[in-house]
Amino acid sequence: MATMFVAGLPIPKARPRLGRGRVYTPARTRDYQRAIWASALAAGLRASREPISVSLVFHLPSPGRCDLDNLIKAVLDGLKGAAYHDDRQVVRLTAEKRRADRAHPPGVHVQIGGVA
Repeated sequence: MATMFVAGLPIPKARPRLGRGRVYTPARTRDYQRAIWASALAAGLRASREPISVSLVFHLPSPGRCDLDNLIKAVLDGLKGAAYHDDRQVVRLTAEKRRADRAHPPGVHVQIGGVA
């Protein structure tokens, strides 16, 4: 099982935008997903082709201000290519939001493991 913590305010996945006739992911979302990916590689994760389980604990200053499903999607998309090849490989997922405090600053704890 691999564990990592990505410090900083978790950023929910934003809706795609349309500009100049093309669809794009907003820079804030894209940058957060890149930070997740880089943290996964730094933690020693390598993309697997096996089914995996993911556990996420988001520490937020105000947990009620964003949707859990959008937070999850941002992290899962960020892990693509670092922890797995496709997020269809995620067969078990747990996630929760908690209030950030001194012991648990803003960020997300990520645990990734195989499934038996």
